[in-house]
Amino acid sequence: MSRSSVISTPASRARGIGPPHTWASDVALFILITTWRQSSHEEDGPGTISAMRTTTTAALTLLLALTTAACTEEPEEEPLRVSSSDFPDGQWPFTVDAGNLSCEEASVGRAILFEADGTTYVLNGPATILAEERGWARMHPIWADDPGDSRNKIPTTALEDFAKENC
Repeated sequence: MSRSSVISTPASRARGIGPPHTWASDVALFILITTWRQSSHEEDGPGTISAMRTTTTAALTLLLALTTAACTEEPEEEPLRVSSSDFPDGQWPFTVDAGNLSCEEASVGRAILFEADGTTYVLNGPATILAEERGWARMHPIWADDPGDSRNKIPTTALEDFAKENC
C-alpha cells in the first residue's frame, strides 16, 4: 500500500473537513425552508409586511443557528490507525505491526504519539519532554533495529512526517 493510500482512509478523510455539523444547523435550515414556503404562499402575496416579517424571522433564526454551530467545540479527533504495510521499503520503525498515531498540542509544541497494545509511546521532542508528566513511555522497547546495521535503529522520520501532515 502506498503512502498516498494511507492518507485517503475514511478516518483521515473525516478529519477537519468542513465546519462542525450540529442539530442547530439542521433546525435552522428546516425553519428557513418552511417559512420561505409560507411567505411565498401568503394571502397578501410576496412583498407584503406579513411575508417580509416571516422571511426576516427565518433569516434571524438561520443566523442564530449558524452562530451557535460555529461556537460549538469540535469533536475530539480520533487517532490515525497505521501499520507496517502503510510504510514500505523498511520505513516502519517498530517491532509491533500496527498502532494508533496521534498528536497533542502542548506549550512545548506538538507532541507526536504512537499507541500500541495499551501503551502510549513518544515519537518526538515535545512528547519526550511531557512523557513523565503524562505517563507516556519511551519508544525504545518497540523501536526496531536497522536491518543493515544493528547498532542503529530505523528512523522514525517517515512516521513523524505522516503525523505532521495528518494530525
